[in-house]
Amino acid sequence: MLLDISLAVSQVNIVDVVSETRAPRSLAAFSYTVHVPDLATLRAVVASVLAVDDVFQIIRGSIDHLKRDYGEDGFWRLASGPRDKFGAIAPSRAFDNDSSNL
Repeated sequence: MLLDISLAVSQVNIVDVVSETRAPRSLAAFSYTVHVPDLATLRAVVASVLAVDDVFQIIRGSIDHLKRDYGEDGFWRLASGPRDKFGAIAPSRAFDNDSSNL
């Protein structure tokens, strides 16, 4: 999966990549710091990443900041996917930020 995401992001300048796995063969989170020339390119990169199998959401922020804001367990709840009203993982491919936050 990391290679698939890297290929999707390779159309822009990748500055840094951080990955974290909760347990082997379990949840994984990837943080890419990238430079993009414009909003259209950012939207294209987001679409490419969301097209990768098993990617269900993109959240703006670093792993460290998300862990600080949500705590360790809260962070991994984010990484496990959005939940429906019954607590089951609900599919979502939406980008968590509108263009005003980019």
